[in-house]
Amino acid sequence: MQAEAMGAAPAAPPGAGRGGVAFVTSLDARAQAYWGLSPKLMSQLQGRLLAVLVQEHQAGVVNLSGKELRQAYFKATGAWVDMSSISSTVHGLVKAGKVERLPILRKCSETGHDITPIRAVPQQQKLV
Repeated sequence: MQAEAMGAAPAAPPGAGRGGVAFVTSLDARAQAYWGLSPKLMSQLQGRLLAVLVQEHQAGVVNLSGKELRQAYFKATGAWVDMSSISSTVHGLVKAGKVERLPILRKCSETGHDITPIRAVPQQQKLV
């Protein structure tokens, strides 16, 4: 308010660009689409990702990176999911205690980068 009293223009709202037009990035659009999902659809995505993760474990894959999980999900369902949705869903599964991040580093088979792999907790592997 003091700035307005001094004759200065009020601050632009967050995300506003020139002329008051908000700039929207593709990351903003993806995040909005993910968080716009109903709790039921988010729960279904969590369940499907967890099932694919357990199937990979049963096939002998000890742990996966997010990109490896996305590729396994694509092979299992034919549906391509963007990495932001995979990451958010895995984060939710970690918070729920169904998936754990391992305290090791290894190379991702998809990218070759060092990653902290994930795996379903052993109790979940028995349930699915």
